[in-house]
Amino acid sequence: MKILIEAHELKNNLDGYTIVDLRSTAEYIAGHVAGAVSLPAGDPPLKTDVGFPSAADWAALLSVRGITRGTRIVAYDDGKSGRAVARFWYIAKHYGHGDVFILNGGFGPALADHVPISCDVPEIIPAIYATNATQGYFLALDEILKNHDKIKFLDIRTPEEFMGDDLRGNPRGGHLRGAVLAEADNFFADAPGQSFATPAKLLQTMDRLGIRKSDFIVTY
Repeated sequence: MKILIEAHELKNNLDGYTIVDLRSTAEYIAGHVAGAVSLPAGDPPLKTDVGFPSAADWAALLSVRGITRGTRIVAYDDGKSGRAVARFWYIAKHYGHGDVFILNGGFGPALADHVPISCDVPEIIPAIYATNATQGYFLALDEILKNHDKIKFLDIRTPEEFMGDDLRGNPRGGHLRGAVLAEADNFFADAPGQSFATPAKLLQTMDRLGIRKSDFIVTY
């Protein structure tokens, strides 16, 4: 499954995609990939601390931006952590979107590779987005309880949350029984221009956590 699009690939095929800018409205107005539509990841209902968007909210977000489930999407964020665009990709796949890609490294590589940048807001014709939730991206609680001992749980929160020192508004602290602490930063790039960890870094992380390719992993 192809997930990443490089800036030079995008530059050579701008008309082949609908481009989604996940940065703030102010950043978008200051300059964005030509033709991109604005969908700030820091605003509800995409904001991480307001929960997962419902199917209706997701459909509304994309419909008003002229996007259907058949639209080929390239999304990008500011490239500082990759979390916003990773979350967008995951939600899109869960709700049945076929062709959705991530601009590797975010907005910075687009500038460096001379992808056309504009301050113009494109005219948008609203569309109808029909969600079709895909199995396999989320595991229901009853499935987790039934298969708990067969699952490798990766807790990608902070050490303080893992240990229960920071509740972050949750009624209980701590972590799932058997979970290992796998902070999210381990899976994102250390250097600008790349969104995710290199294969070498990922292999090192998984070896340290005792995770094998054959393991059934659930993250939270």
